[in-house]
Amino acid sequence: MYCEAGNLIPGDGEVIDGIASVDESVITGESAPVIRESGGDRSAVTGGTKVLSDHIKIRITSNPGETFLDRMIALVEGAVRQKTPNEIALSPTHTRRRMPAYTSGYGAPAHKKRASE
Repeated sequence: MYCEAGNLIPGDGEVIDGIASVDESVITGESAPVIRESGGDRSAVTGGTKVLSDHIKIRITSNPGETFLDRMIALVEGAVRQKTPNEIALSPTHTRRRMPAYTSGYGAPAHKKRASE
């Protein structure tokens, strides 16, 4: 696959020809572009990143649905956040069991009116 400046890289792969600067900020958060070229440690490219200058020829090495971005999405979707101690203490089921009923001064619950009122 041939990618030139302004193109998004369609999938995870390897640069087989050329050299280009690539914006990987969508993956890494780093605003500075990186150089990708054939051979060596700097030949891997990630789908969804953008070629900023020059052109590269890449070979897609990932299957559809198995890219780095697909794996990250699956991890986020499958994550279950644990409640903080404050969330546990303030949860309705927890407070019903452990918090005493507030009273209006005469022993009657605050939300009910007394017969004498």
